[in-house]
Amino acid sequence: MKKIKMHRLEKIYWNTIGSVFIIKNDDDTYNSEHKIQQIQLQLTDIAVILTKTEFKALHRALKSFKVNCNCKTCGQSSTIKILKSKTKHAEIVFKVEKKHITALVELLNGAKFNLEMIQVLQDHNIKA
Repeated sequence: MKKIKMHRLEKIYWNTIGSVFIIKNDDDTYNSEHKIQQIQLQLTDIAVILTKTEFKALHRALKSFKVNCNCKTCGQSSTIKILKSKTKHAEIVFKVEKKHITALVELLNGAKFNLEMIQVLQDHNIKA
């Protein structure tokens, strides 16, 4: 009989725009061999499962995203922008304003910090 693997979500960071979870198996333990494989980014009613590499790429893209319009004709600074993120399974298109980008960057900054802290604890066999 094939063993069914159960997965659970461990929330690592959240704010007004969403939450970030680590996807874990029931047999995951905190040791140096265990590496975080998948991250779930929950934004309101949409959840996106990302690898650690995709998460880092999205974080870099958001940090470099220019929100203010630079064209000579409109001069608007709070116009809606489109941010595309492509994973191997789907392409995600976010319609965002400056406040959304700020909240999203803050969410990913907090999650990145917590992911790094979890890795340090795991590397030194320290249980949280």
